[in-house]
Amino acid sequence: MNCFAVVLLLFALLSLGVLFMVNVFHLFGQCLELTGQPTAGAKDVKRIHHPL
Repeated sequence: MNCFAVVLLLFALLSLGVLFMVNVFHLFGQCLELTGQPTAGAKDVKRIHHPL
């Protein structure tokens, strides 16, 4: 029972860590788009080359 609880706790912490990292990267990407960094420029170039 104790081992199961420890494994469950570790799994929960790992899941929270992954979700946190995904949110951080998502926010970082939004900040880059808002400030007009190269990512937005690359998207514009792709949009120009590929109308669809």
